[in-house]
Amino acid sequence: MSEQKHTKGPWTWIDGEGSELGAIMSGQKTICDFGNREQYYPTEGSEPSLPDRNIMVAAPDLLEALKGLCRYNECWYIDSEDCATARREKPCQHCIAIAAIAKAEGFSPDASEATQPSSTPIE
Repeated sequence: MSEQKHTKGPWTWIDGEGSELGAIMSGQKTICDFGNREQYYPTEGSEPSLPDRNIMVAAPDLLEALKGLCRYNECWYIDSEDCATARREKPCQHCIAIAAIAKAEGFSPDASEATQPSSTPIE
């Protein structure tokens, strides 16, 4: 797809102290600082839930894993032009993955626009 624009992982969660909320970090770089619990901005005074926190810090690893899997798989509707023309109800899991990668990289988030890997290269 394109050159990596997000901060490379691993990302970690750092608990806040006192009125300071936690933050997502990559080494010494702050990815997202959730601010101060006594102030309204930016998160209305609350940290993300543990499940949300976990998925946020796993995002770079999940993206790389998904890209790796997509390198070795093809659209399930291989005998047709692409999922968008072949599916009757929804795209195959491979094309959903391609759409998720595109969304993470700032392209169209719509799985209905996903195409076979031949037209959407995965780096």
